[in-house]
Amino acid sequence: MIERINAICNRGDNTIPQAQLLLYKELLLYCGDGVFPLIENSVSSSYLATVVYLDPIDCELYDFLRLRVPGITGFRMIRYVDDLYILFTTNRDTKGLNQIYNAVITNILCC
Repeated sequence: MIERINAICNRGDNTIPQAQLLLYKELLLYCGDGVFPLIENSVSSSYLATVVYLDPIDCELYDFLRLRVPGITGFRMIRYVDDLYILFTTNRDTKGLNQIYNAVITNILCC
């Protein structure tokens, strides 16, 4: 997970020094009661792991909604740990809502 965080944070001009990465690792070890990475029993490391590991999936889903689902006029994605809420606006009727829902679910299940 530390390598993934480092890769994400070191894109472009934003870099994280090794000393700060060590501090983050020690924080995660502390939160995990000395076991790293501990996901099941640690709220902080579970949240961090979920955000880090699901970020690429969220980005792909965002692009899919923005570019490939006709009928969505606007949307917001809200992640809370491993729950994802997608709120969207549309000018479609109920039948059109079912088509949008099916397009999103099919994309999620296929990937």
